[in-house]
Amino acid sequence: MTAVISYIQNLSFKLVNFIFGKTTIFVVIIGWYLVITGLLFLVKPDKARARLASSGFGIAKLNILLICFFLWGVLAKLSQSLSGSVQIIVFWGGLVGLGVLFFWARSAAKKKLAALAQRLPAKTVIWFAWGQVVVGGLMVYLQRRLW
Repeated sequence: MTAVISYIQNLSFKLVNFIFGKTTIFVVIIGWYLVITGLLFLVKPDKARARLASSGFGIAKLNILLICFFLWGVLAKLSQSLSGSVQIIVFWGGLVGLGVLFFWARSAAKKKLAALAQRLPAKTVIWFAWGQVVVGGLMVYLQRRLW
């Protein structure tokens, strides 16, 4: 089963790599997207701050979700050792508690990342925007992927 999953992952990676990396039209579209958004970030640095915060938020949200899944497994194992209606109450109460924990931790992480992005110096945001413009311009000019 692991070999089948590995084969599917490898094949899908090759397919996506071919479509977005070797097909010139997608490279040019992504390059122009990077150039246009980079110029927009140069004009409005607050949008670049929000973009940096949102890209970091995706990673934080994934980590929070993984922690909640781990705790859900612990909760399921704990509730299996109980008997009767206590098992059902502990399981469903814990599941609701994990849902509340997930949404609370997600909002706390979003607030913290937004505050961190607001503290970034303007020079850092401008360098980020110029880097995006340069990478997009090179992708359009060279018509190849740069990552």
